[in-house]
Amino acid sequence: MKYLLIFIAILLIFLYLFREPPINISRYDNNIISPAYGKIYKIHTIDNHVCISIILTVFDVHFQYVPCDGFVNKITYDKNGIFNIVYSDYDKTRLNEKMIYEIKTRNGTVFVYQISGFFFRRILSFLKEKQKVEKGNKLGLITFGSRVDICLPLKNLTLTVSEGDYVHGGETIGFY
Repeated sequence: MKYLLIFIAILLIFLYLFREPPINISRYDNNIISPAYGKIYKIHTIDNHVCISIILTVFDVHFQYVPCDGFVNKITYDKNGIFNIVYSDYDKTRLNEKMIYEIKTRNGTVFVYQISGFFFRRILSFLKEKQKVEKGNKLGLITFGSRVDICLPLKNLTLTVSEGDYVHGGETIGFY
């Protein structure tokens, strides 16, 4: 009986951690949605792109979503990365194991990074190269805490979020 209760408790924890709530997507053509649930850790500019880093804790939804309509030009899996804690030194975590999606849109190229954390290090992709995608499609899954970065072309971009905000998958984070 004791082992059955332990098994049920573990099963309930896994069901909670890998839940997939319905996302409410705004279908405006020019909006960009959050690819993940989590807290915005950092917003900065790199090479004519605004990059938004979203930290996922073990309690956040672990599925990620396509942020905009487009065409998956390239997917790169950097399996030779290291495993720093994702909320530690920001520059060090750029070296972590990651999956990088290059999505061509009418506003330019959008990059989405699934960055593996220190524990459990598992990244799953649900997309293929040369695939047409719509915002809200499932992009992938990262297990047990991680980070998702989205880099958007600067031209005509208006962000609706700030550092420290908590975002939900499918929630609008910016417009073109």
